[in-house]
Amino acid sequence: MFRLVAASRVLREAVPDELVPVVWAVTLLGSAKFLVLALSVGYWNLEEYREELLALVSVGFVGLAVTIALKYGFDLPRPPAAMQRYPVEPSPVGFPSGHAIAATTIYGGALLAFDRARDPRAVAGVAGLVAAISLSRVVLGVHYLGDVVAGVGVGLVILLGATVIFERGAVYGFAAAAVLSIPALVTTGGNADAALALGIVAMPLVVDHAPVAATRTVDQ
Repeated sequence: MFRLVAASRVLREAVPDELVPVVWAVTLLGSAKFLVLALSVGYWNLEEYREELLALVSVGFVGLAVTIALKYGFDLPRPPAAMQRYPVEPSPVGFPSGHAIAATTIYGGALLAFDRARDPRAVAGVAGLVAAISLSRVVLGVHYLGDVVAGVGVGLVILLGATVIFERGAVYGFAAAAVLSIPALVTTGGNADAALALGIVAMPLVVDHAPVAATRTVDQ
């Protein structure tokens, strides 16, 4: 019941097939690969904001570790293939939505990192973007509505803790992500994605302010 299967069907069927390519483009904005690329480009080209961007990257890896731990901890399946209007990622687990967590933590975290959390227009814009990305997952049939609602909720909880990271520096974020990667490793039984996340977040802890880059990320 908590996954809101019936409501998900109504939302999915309300969007015609002709709009699926548009919805797919929206969902890309919450993908881990897009977000890592965008943050990497920003880090290397916006030198005056590198400290803020590095902190935002660390928050993203906190979200990644939490996503892996929760997904494999709950071990709840995605909607059946017959409902999917988009080739689903290899990950079979569907609760909570990783796209919803990533969108909330990164776009919401940007408001905190760049001191825009008190700007109503910026907050409204980010809220609309997060909602669009989250609902796109339901329309595409790769998540239930309950999955994305839970994902946004998890992301908001992460943001509450992220205020400390933005105040004290990225090293706190990477340390938190490294610690949180441990339950991710446990719940996945040593899954390669969880091991990769643990290795990546550990790098800045041994190399001072090392930029973070990932060629593979957990599928969401």
